[in-house]
Amino acid sequence: MSTVWLNGAFLPEGKAMIPATDRGFLHGRGLFETLRTYEGIPFRLEDHVARMKASAARFKIPFRDDDFESVVRELCQRNRLRDAAVRLTLSAEGRLLITARPRSPLPPAWYEKGAEVMVAPWRRDPRALLAGHKVTSYLENILLHDEARERGCADALLVGLKGELLEGAVTNVFLVVKGRLVTPRLAGVLPGVTRKVVMELVKVTERTVRLKELWKADEAFLTNALMEILPIGKPGPIGKSITEAYRELTRTLGSSRIRCSLGSSFTSPALIGNGLARRSPIFRIASTNPSRGFPSRSAQISPSVMPFHSASGILSETFRSAQTQTRRSKSET
Repeated sequence: MSTVWLNGAFLPEGKAMIPATDRGFLHGRGLFETLRTYEGIPFRLEDHVARMKASAARFKIPFRDDDFESVVRELCQRNRLRDAAVRLTLSAEGRLLITARPRSPLPPAWYEKGAEVMVAPWRRDPRALLAGHKVTSYLENILLHDEARERGCADALLVGLKGELLEGAVTNVFLVVKGRLVTPRLAGVLPGVTRKVVMELVKVTERTVRLKELWKADEAFLTNALMEILPIGKPGPIGKSITEAYRELTRTLGSSRIRCSLGSSFTSPALIGNGLARRSPIFRIASTNPSRGFPSRSAQISPSVMPFHSASGILSETFRSAQTQTRRSKSET
């Protein structure tokens, strides 16, 4: 039986009790953070705690500081964990639970050859009250992410009401567009800690990113604390350089404010644009299955390669044909 930390005490998980009336249990009224340890040392713990504190203040949830660094290290020692997934869970009453479990790594081939993603079949309102916060009422994201994994995808991307790309169900997303590294602005987007680290390592433009830009991106990748940096489609030179710089930080657990030197291409977008051959990511597009609210397996389009054309003709013929067929179906009904 593993050991957990609850309200200041280390306990066997079977003896860690909360009241049956706790609103975190009853209503999902609470917050959580997930982070990773390397050799039993938490990476960027202070950023995760700061984000939880900010959300706690926003939703008027009591939060008490502690020496969380020592807690996480001892928790990993007691559970004999080195590469661990650590979770902090804060209930509406201010009860704080910290758990550590072995991290489940993603398939190595996803890092070597690139992963696929799917697109959620509904739109998300970035103005929603809970947008941008890690709340324990997380069921929609979990179900969507589980569906993506069942289909062999790394995650499902969420799109806003105006067709803007927001984030993944459990990830942030970055694109290299015309040689420039961009990521969706934070309106309605979780301020991911790994996202923050990437933006400390290299110049990134935060702006509104349209979903259609994904199809013509030079590169794309996902980020979160457990997966680190995961390429969408064939890995490119920028993503590879950022990955190496990120992993160097985790190896040394150096200062979070250090700006790594990744070469002149990262400070000169023009050099990036002139020096990169365009590569096409692999995407999975899906229509809606009304019975479950998820994409229909029979209707999905999963081209192995989406070739690049001119800017005006960037979509693959397969995807364009699907769009045409959809328009025809709508006109006939």
